[in-house]
Amino acid sequence: MASTKKLIDSEWADSLVGLCMRVPDYWWKEYKSFSLNDGRIVSFDVPTQKWHILLDTPEDGDDLYPMSHKAVCEHSNRHSSAFQDFILSHKAIYEGNDQIDAGGTRYKRSSPEEWSQVQEGEGRTINPIPWTGGDEEFYVNITNEEVAGLMDEEDEIRFEKVFQWCLPRYGDNDEQTLFEF
Repeated sequence: MASTKKLIDSEWADSLVGLCMRVPDYWWKEYKSFSLNDGRIVSFDVPTQKWHILLDTPEDGDDLYPMSHKAVCEHSNRHSSAFQDFILSHKAIYEGNDQIDAGGTRYKRSSPEEWSQVQEGEGRTINPIPWTGGDEEFYVNITNEEVAGLMDEEDEIRFEKVFQWCLPRYGDNDEQTLFEF
């Protein structure tokens, strides 16, 4: 019987080859230290759905270490000068996954031929909003269950869910807002 598990898009997975990694020692079960090991992705293994990492240390030689998408996201070297050259998304891109479901609205991903890169200086910059509330502190009245409701499958808090949570509510059960998603 054929597997029903969705496969990671191999073209996208191969585009991560060369991504610099910083893997801590504690990633291996026999080590407990927090020392970081530099390395890079050298290939993607379709059967295991994992990327192979080659460390830059001479004692490891040509040993390859398989790493899942979640681990690649966690240990990628975001301070590398080439990090911006890679498209590393929080969620893996699967084969045939050209549609994105966003709260009831379906968006279709356009083909890469239609994409254009915004050159430096052409885009609109968004400056941070300065705090004008003085020295007073404030607290957010949110329960642990509500915080869990703001997270996605990767336990990342999503901005759009925080935005929905902050909206004023009305109606019999406080289930209605004036904003349509």
